Amino acid sequence: MRNARFLASLIPAFILLFGLMGVVTVVTERVEGGVGIAMGVVSAICLLLGILLVYWCAVDWLNLRVIHRSLREPSFADGDVVAFSGMTRIDGEPMVSPFTKTPSAAYTYIVSAQRRSVRRGRHVRTVLAQGFHMLPTQITGPSRTLTLASFPAVEDDLRENDQSGRFGDEGVALIERLSEAGTEAGNDRQRHSRLLELRHTEVREVQEDYCQTSSVGTGAGLTIDEEVLPAGETVCVVGTFEAESSSLTARRSRFGPNLMVYRGSAEEVIARVGKDSRFFAKAIVVLLGTGVLLVGLAFLPASWTSKLPVIGSAFVSSAS
Repeated sequence: MRNARFLASLIPAFILLFGLMGVVTVVTERVEGGVGIAMGVVSAICLLLGILLVYWCAVDWLNLRVIHRSLREPSFADGDVVAFSGMTRIDGEPMVSPFTKTPSAAYTYIVSAQRRSVRRGRHVRTVLAQGFHMLPTQITGPSRTLTLASFPAVEDDLRENDQSGRFGDEGVALIERLSEAGTEAGNDRQRHSRLLELRHTEVREVQEDYCQTSSVGTGAGLTIDEEVLPAGETVCVVGTFEAESSSLTARRSRFGPNLMVYRGSAEEVIARVGKDSRFFAKAIVVLLGTGVLLVGLAFLPASWTSKLPVIGSAFVSSAS
């Protein structure tokens, strides 16, 4: 089951990758020389960024619809996708995330570094350590309390990505502690499959670390990624309501993460995420428009493209 989920998660990425490689190939075949290469690369990058923004804007837009609906209709039926806003609470002391030092109900982290690959003949980013941690968590709203029953995904406002080395020393210390404790090593497929499993099934508590190395030298070249569900803060959760256990789960498949956490109340999320979505929608138009325009130029008749300054000759010679 884990392998199947892992392979299924790769399908969209492979489709996108091969599609963009096709764009570059087609453009360079129609337009020769450096002009064709530049047009192909720029159009592929614009299309890639535009498609990624379309995906995340669609996720936020659909979640905002759920939030609006839940504010209008606060009564939930079993199996409904709903939004619920309240304070995150746990029994006992919260965990402290290893890098941002945030009191947390749940967090996940990745420590990675650039390593020389003999097989590939170039530097690749290698995961050195990764962990998934979650305590039994409740979301307390004005009139009721719901239990969080799956490992959540979080919005960008609850993520930290550091490539500057700011958390490098903490990364080295974490790896040393994990190595001394003899934590289980797992490959990329196993770790990714485990995270997919946590985010698609019901789980109320997990404490797992995976360590790939015992020594990393200095922390100067480390990249740290951390996602945190803070304890004692107001959040808005979008997920599937389970009436029997009075909980929010990820058991219903959805477009995007099945269980999503936003920082702030429902009203704050509507205002903030709605504003961000409108901004990114404009960026999508520019990026996709530029990518489509460049690809379209490569297929125009030579009689048209020959009139373009500087680059016209490249079109004419390739299309003739």
